[in-house]
Amino acid sequence: MTTNQIMTVDDHEVIIARGDDGRSVYFPDVVRTSSGELLVAYYDSREHMHTPDSRIRLVRGSGDGRRWSAPIRLLDNPGVDDRDPSITQLRSGRLVVTWFRRDPADLDRLRHCLVMTSDDEGSTWAAPAWIPTTLDRSAVTVPPLELPDGRLLLALYGYATEQPDGPYVVRLAVSTDQGTTWDDEIPVPSAPEPFGLVEPDLVHLGGQDLLMVARSRNHPTNPAYALWSTDLGATWTDPIELDFPGHAPNLAALGDGRVLMTWGDYRADEPRTRPTRGRIVDGRDRTLSGLTVTLHAHPGVVDQSYPSAARLDDGSYLVVHYDAALRQIAGTIVTV
Repeated sequence: MTTNQIMTVDDHEVIIARGDDGRSVYFPDVVRTSSGELLVAYYDSREHMHTPDSRIRLVRGSGDGRRWSAPIRLLDNPGVDDRDPSITQLRSGRLVVTWFRRDPADLDRLRHCLVMTSDDEGSTWAAPAWIPTTLDRSAVTVPPLELPDGRLLLALYGYATEQPDGPYVVRLAVSTDQGTTWDDEIPVPSAPEPFGLVEPDLVHLGGQDLLMVARSRNHPTNPAYALWSTDLGATWTDPIELDFPGHAPNLAALGDGRVLMTWGDYRADEPRTRPTRGRIVDGRDRTLSGLTVTLHAHPGVVDQSYPSAARLDDGSYLVVHYDAALRQIAGTIVTV
């Protein structure tokens, strides 16, 4: 299969949200709704982590990605660190937001994943609900993937209960009622020990094929790993090491088997920065090779990136990312 790997980057970034009152903004996730509106959920806090005065906010954008609303509050629970929100819209129109919570009793060790839904385009939201899992200290950094049969797969990561201090592993939580309940879990093969897998994302390639890309943990060169499923997530290949160091990889299906893949590029030989980079790949190619381009770079700043992409009115894509030093979430427009 021949893959068109050319991506054109607009040099002008769009400012989406800014921190205020000494706070910064982190971990954005964007979705294009059925009405053509863009929604970005993000974490608003004084620090990258361990801040019990954090909150989750939402902004609404025009379909061309150029105009953005003032932020509204999704979650603001004093004394609780609700963080890393992700958002998607299901075919029914339901909005689903997922995130994880650090328990103030032990911010390092007690973590839980949650979900809430809206059936009126975000005007009102159902009460947050816990996502049950066999993982200890579970976390989530992506929204659920809706399969052709209506099931939702949500990629969680954490420690296996049988290895509470072992490497991070991935499990797929399953919902059959549009995210209201989660009643099953699918194991995913682990990375070679002692390395772990964290921050996984999923994409549907068409037919029965899925692709997962995850960040490695405790690896000296920080490579990303990829796994494939040919039965809609029931079983997975063993992880394959990729040629780039990918923090929080994001996968956006382009509709023809190609994938816009973006990530935070944290290299062992460049330890004080993490630019946002991306490439267009053939999702079934076991190397996921392609021409890599830089979408945002702030030299000397590690606390940046964590991209997410959504299609715009004209068929181009908006890749959103954060920069804690600039206290902003911005978007880079790319033509594919």
